[in-house]
Amino acid sequence: MRSKKAQEQNIITQIIRGDFLSKKENQEHLPFILFVVLLIIINITLYYNAEHLARNIDKAEKELYELRVEYITTKSELMGKYKRSTIENTVVSMGLKSSLIAPKIIEEN
Repeated sequence: MRSKKAQEQNIITQIIRGDFLSKKENQEHLPFILFVVLLIIINITLYYNAEHLARNIDKAEKELYELRVEYITTKSELMGKYKRSTIENTVVSMGLKSSLIAPKIIEEN
C-alpha cells in the first residue's frame, strides 16, 4: 500500500519537473500533448471573451433601460407643454391672447 502511494507521488513529481517529457516513449506523444494544451488555451480565451461579452450586454441593457425611461419622461413633459391651455398661459405674459373668432379657410377656385 505504501509503495503505491510513493509511486503516485513519484509520477506527480516527474510531471511537475517535466521529467516525463525526456523519456523516449513519451516523446512520441509530445505533439498530442501540445495540441491538448493549445485546445485548453483556446478554451480559456473563448470563455474569457464570452464573459466579457456578457458583461457588455448587461451594461448595454441597463443603459437602454435608462434611456427609455428618460425618453418617456421627456415625451410626457413635452406633451404637457404642447397643450393649448399651457401655450395660452405662456403667451399671456407676452401680451397675446386667443382669438375668439374662428379661422377662415381660404379656398382657391
